[in-house]
Amino acid sequence: MSNEFLQNKFQTDVRKFSRNYEGSFFSESLNVGAAAESNVIFTPQSYLPRSATLNLTLDLFGESVNILEFGARAEGFENIVENMFGSEGYFPDSAMNNILKKLKGKRESDSVENSISQLADQFNAKGKLEKDPSASVYTRVFGNELYFTQLHGLKEMIHTIRDASSFSIVKKIMQERNIDFTKSLVLIDGSYIIPTCIGFPLNLALNGSTTVGLKINGYANVKDLFTLNSIDIEGSVTPSAAIEFAGTMAVDATVTKAGIRLVNRLLTNTYISGKAKIQGRDFVDLQLFVPREKIELLDVASQIFFLHHDHLVESKGIADNVENYTVCSTDFASSLIGMKPCMALTYINSSLNPNAPYFPLTGPFRFHLDITKIDTFNAYEFIFKHQNKISARKSGTSMMIFHFDTPGSKDDRKLSAQYVLDWTNAAAKASIMTPLIKVSASGKMKNSDSVTSLDALIMLNNQELITTRIGCKRIKTGHTGHYEPFFVLSYRKKLIADISGKVNYIEGFKYSANFAIKGLLKEPFTVSGKVVIILYYCDYTV
Repeated sequence: MSNEFLQNKFQTDVRKFSRNYEGSFFSESLNVGAAAESNVIFTPQSYLPRSATLNLTLDLFGESVNILEFGARAEGFENIVENMFGSEGYFPDSAMNNILKKLKGKRESDSVENSISQLADQFNAKGKLEKDPSASVYTRVFGNELYFTQLHGLKEMIHTIRDASSFSIVKKIMQERNIDFTKSLVLIDGSYIIPTCIGFPLNLALNGSTTVGLKINGYANVKDLFTLNSIDIEGSVTPSAAIEFAGTMAVDATVTKAGIRLVNRLLTNTYISGKAKIQGRDFVDLQLFVPREKIELLDVASQIFFLHHDHLVESKGIADNVENYTVCSTDFASSLIGMKPCMALTYINSSLNPNAPYFPLTGPFRFHLDITKIDTFNAYEFIFKHQNKISARKSGTSMMIFHFDTPGSKDDRKLSAQYVLDWTNAAAKASIMTPLIKVSASGKMKNSDSVTSLDALIMLNNQELITTRIGCKRIKTGHTGHYEPFFVLSYRKKLIADISGKVNYIEGFKYSANFAIKGLLKEPFTVSGKVVIILYYCDYTV
């Protein structure tokens, strides 16, 4: 391969010649390897690739296992590509046009054979132009064909793409249809026989199968989505899956068998059901239903069996080192959500035994995860509501509410927060409610030419906690007038402070004040004083 002619021969343009890409590795110590291979095939009739494949293979103990294979074939798309991106196409692009010219140029040749082929193509040009494009796609897993489709013509392709889009699923839900999908597959089914020096064959077998299911039941009303920004959805999703791998290693003596079998299982079965109603940014109502008493999130198990006389006997492994762990949420955390998640783990701890085999040959193993409902409610409910009615003159109301609850539950889990602003009456109210505490605050402000005041009230668990009133009255006649400030503060209906007074004044000449104070001391007291200004002389008394 060091010949210069061969090197130049195989250094071809990827846009003209078919290609095979291959990458692999192999471990001699483990006798395990893997390979990935891809092919891109061109034909003389087109400058676009005709087909492409991708193959992933696993080499295990001398046997090749096809893990995944994907392939596609297409022809008749030259005119579509040129009409879309060519110089006179629907989406003309200079860069794409140059690429198309180069691709077409790479396919041209000055040979006599190609000239005759071009002449034949010209006489058959009409037939080539009228040929509908076609395509086919397939997918294989472990050698089993999961999907294959063959399409002819643009209409069929467009229809298939639309059916494969997420909009088709939404459309089915809008029509209140049930989607029930179940698929069972044999992932792997292989065996390998190795001769031994004692004369009996050693049988190695590996079987793998899976069953997946998906149930969707629901309804969606989206007819007002673009006009009123409103949507109403209700439905449930139930995904489930079961996977099992069984590996057997046995010596076959014709009349009897002896060996070991390892079985691994994975199970999951969940459930999600809910309802949502959304009206723009002002109203959201979400409900998550919890109808099941117990949800099995995940269950993973591994078992070992001894094969003797065609009978399976379960092995307990190293029974002296079995460890069991069970972890659940605390009672407080469970009472908050009304659900109790738990995890259970069982395995054999062989770390202290140097002669023990590696996992999973040490013995039985299980990991389990579930959620159990411990209350009588059937749904989690969340509501958000916002209302804003304010005019240009700063009149009207503004309101916002957050609400969470589990209706029908034995334990109170109601959480809510809200506020209301009344711009017309200059009043405000806010509240926070939880199962442990309820706090609310309200206030009202008054502002006129003669008085400015603020009244506020804070309540805790429906009882008065703090009450306050602060403000000032004012009267002015010419250059004279007086102010009457006041401040009252109470805690749990007990007076803390009551301050009231009067300030008289003659502008630029005389100021006097008198305050009565209650609550700060055992006995009420007064404070008074005056200020007299005569030219550059100031006299004050307290």
